[in-house]
Amino acid sequence: MRVGMSERARVPRGCGAGRASGARVLRLASAAGLVVAALLWRASPAAFAPTVHGLCRRPLAAGRGWGAGCASATTRRAAATAFEVKEGVKAQIFFEHQWWDGEILEVSADGLTCTARYYDGGDEEPDIDVESRIREMPPPMPLKKGQKVELEFEGSWYESEIVEVSKDGFTCTAKYDEGGDVEPDIDVYSRIRPPRLQLEDLSIGQKLRATVVSIAPFGAFVDFGGEREGLVHISCISTERVEVIEDYVQEGQQVDVWIKDIKEDGKIAMTMVEGKLGGGGGGRRERADISLFQGVAPSEWLTGTVVQTVNFGIFVSVTPPGSSTPADGLVH
Repeated sequence: MRVGMSERARVPRGCGAGRASGARVLRLASAAGLVVAALLWRASPAAFAPTVHGLCRRPLAAGRGWGAGCASATTRRAAATAFEVKEGVKAQIFFEHQWWDGEILEVSADGLTCTARYYDGGDEEPDIDVESRIREMPPPMPLKKGQKVELEFEGSWYESEIVEVSKDGFTCTAKYDEGGDVEPDIDVYSRIRPPRLQLEDLSIGQKLRATVVSIAPFGAFVDFGGEREGLVHISCISTERVEVIEDYVQEGQQVDVWIKDIKEDGKIAMTMVEGKLGGGGGGRRERADISLFQGVAPSEWLTGTVVQTVNFGIFVSVTPPGSSTPADGLVH
């Protein structure tokens, strides 16, 4: 339950719900771990690829700002030249696949590098390349008086209504639906979001814009604005056979998704390939012919090749007796 207005502490810019303050600290594997990884990679690069890739992946946080997400180098360069970088200017700094809110403290004489302070944690970073890592603070979510939104307070989101919006749109005043308390000077970037989509608002085949929030060996979890996250299974990320999910998507990246299925328990299956919907056909992989395995005795041993490792087992490619076409199977 929310406490009274007098006890509320304003959340600083950049401290959105769920973000770890230490997300910008690089996590380095131990020397021993890297040696083991290198040996395993040399022994079986195909099977070990997902694990090696995972060792080098750093933690990322949810997107900042209205429409924030991963950006290519070309996009970052274009954004960097869109405004004047000078002392005291609010800007966003690109770090580990993520844009972070901050302020320019100093700019080099040639204008190529700068020093900036991150709003989240107050860390200062020198020698930042302006062209590739600095961009103008994007506009906050557009708001108007009477608009229904969700307001973050101490890690929870509450249904609220906009009472007033500042001239620059960066702060607002809102009234909580629960209790009717009115809170002024709310940071729009970190504490305001659109209302969540309800299950009854969703339908099979519906197209949505989503943000990748986490990656597992079996798929990617995405935030599409619903009450809970959706799962894009590894088989629905691309029309190609996906071995390493991070080769196709990264945390914080915005993607188009379609609702594939809504389970009775509220879990939502999604796809990034429109053709992979329900019983639809386009883009689906043909099922391997396993009829030639029907005559193989349970006591007979076959030689197979490990093609992929996942947290629940390994996929093995095996050629049935009397055939030259292999089929993949799961060893749990």
